[in-house]
Amino acid sequence: SELLSIVEERNPLTLNNAVTALGRIGDKRAVRSLLMVLEHADPRLRRDIVEALGLLGDRSALGKIINILSDPNEDELVLLSAVQAVHRIPDLRAVRPIIDILHRTRNPTLRLQSVIALATSGSHKAVAILSALLPGADSALQKAIAEALGNIDSSEAAETLTRLLNVEHLAIVIEALSGLRRNPLSSSVPALIQLSEHSSAKVRRHALEALAVNSDEAIRGILEHRLHKDSSPDVRVAAALCLGKLGDKKAIGGLERSLKDESAIRSAAAASLGSLGDESVIPALLALLKDPAPEVRYHAVSGLGKLKAAKAVRCIRGMLEDSNEMVRHGAETALQNLGVKQVSISLPRRFACQAGRLMPDRIAGVLPGGAAL
Repeated sequence: SELLSIVEERNPLTLNNAVTALGRIGDKRAVRSLLMVLEHADPRLRRDIVEALGLLGDRSALGKIINILSDPNEDELVLLSAVQAVHRIPDLRAVRPIIDILHRTRNPTLRLQSVIALATSGSHKAVAILSALLPGADSALQKAIAEALGNIDSSEAAETLTRLLNVEHLAIVIEALSGLRRNPLSSSVPALIQLSEHSSAKVRRHALEALAVNSDEAIRGILEHRLHKDSSPDVRVAAALCLGKLGDKKAIGGLERSLKDESAIRSAAAASLGSLGDESVIPALLALLKDPAPEVRYHAVSGLGKLKAAKAVRCIRGMLEDSNEMVRHGAETALQNLGVKQVSISLPRRFACQAGRLMPDRIAGVLPGGAAL
C-alpha cells in the first residue's frame, strides 16, 4: 500500500523506483494505480510503467498498451516495453500495430522482440505474416524471423524454414536448421543432406542434428560417414550423438569403430551405445571402464546401468572407487538402476573425496584411496 500511495502521489523523485518495485512484486492491485500515471510525459517512466504492467500480466491493461503500440510517434523504448508486454499477455489486437512497427523501425532489438511477439500472438496467420516479411527484410530481421518460426510447431513454419536453407547468410541458415530440428519436415531432408557437406563445420553439425530427427533410411549412412570421415571433431561428436538419437541398432558397428578416436568422440559414442538398448554393446562398454578419459568412463558405466547389465555389477562396483567424482556418481546411479541396494563409496575413499574438496591437490593426492579430484 505504501508503494501504491507513492505512485498515486506522483512524486518524481520516488516514482520510478516505486513503479519498478510494483512490477517485480506481482500484486495486481497495482494495475489501477499504474494506469493512472501512464500518461506521464517522461518516456523513461512510461517505459517502466508498461514493463511493470507486462510483468503483472493483467489483461485489463491491454487496451492502453495496444494504444501505445498503435502510436507512430511513440518513443521506441516505450514501444519495446509494450511489445514485450503483449508477448507476455498475447492479444490478437496487437498483431496489426506490431506489423506496422516492423515496417517502420530500424531498431534491431525492437524488431526482434516484435517478431517474437507475433510468433506467440495466437494468430493462425502468424506464419504467413512472418513469411511475408522475409523478402524485404535485412539479414538481422530474417534471422529473427527464422528464430521465431522455429518456435512455431506447424508444417507451414517448417516449409518456410526449409526455404531459408538456401540463403547465403550462414547465421540465418543455422537458425533455420535449429528450427527444423525442433519441427522436422520430411521434404527438407534432401536440403539437409546437401548441407551436411557444407564447407562450414558449424553448418554441417546443425544439419546432422536436424537430419537425426527424421526417419529417412539414408540418414544412418550419412551420419556414419561424417562420424568417420569429417575433418571436424565437433561434427564427428555430433554424428556419434545423432546415431544414438536415431535409435537404429545397425549403427552399433560404426559407433564401436569410433571408440579408437579422440576422447570427445569416444565419449559421444559410448553415450550413444548405452542409449541404443542392445546388450551386444556390453563388452565394448566394459572395456571403456579403463579408458583414461573420465567422461568416457562415466558414459560407459552409465550405459551399463541403462542396459541393466547384471553380469557387470562387480565391475560397476569397482567404479565406486574411481578417482573422478563424476564417474563415481555414474556408478552409484548405474547400480541403483540395476536394483543393487546399499550402494556406497568405501569410507577411506569417501574420506579422501571430502578431504580433496578442502585441501590443495598436491595434499589430497597422497591420501589413502587415490589421486586428487
